[in-house]
Amino acid sequence: MFCRGKIFVFFFPPPAVAVGRSVPSQKHVMEMLLTGEPITPKRAEQIGLINRAVPKDDLDRIVDHVAVTIASKPRSVVSEGKQLFARQMEEPLDIAYDMASYSMVECAQSEEGMHGIASFFSRRNK
Repeated sequence: MFCRGKIFVFFFPPPAVAVGRSVPSQKHVMEMLLTGEPITPKRAEQIGLINRAVPKDDLDRIVDHVAVTIASKPRSVVSEGKQLFARQMEEPLDIAYDMASYSMVECAQSEEGMHGIASFFSRRNK
């Protein structure tokens, strides 16, 4: 269950405010914050608080799969992608597109990018 702490006396919980900025449906987060009522995993998935709800017995396997998949990517690409994602979220859409375009060009010109492009075309031409 997702829920805000039951004590709601002196302040609006800052971590919840940060979470509310990054989810698609801020009004659902606001409802949880104001009521203190828990949200089921299924509902959290529906409103975008989590990527997916999985049975407890499958959790370790799925977490391992996601971790291995991410770890198989070039570290520099993952790092730059995370940084770009965070930076562009704070910008207006036109600036975010400019940032993404610049990053794509930088990535394509990097050693990993050139290797990836060459690999793509070599597989495609087989």
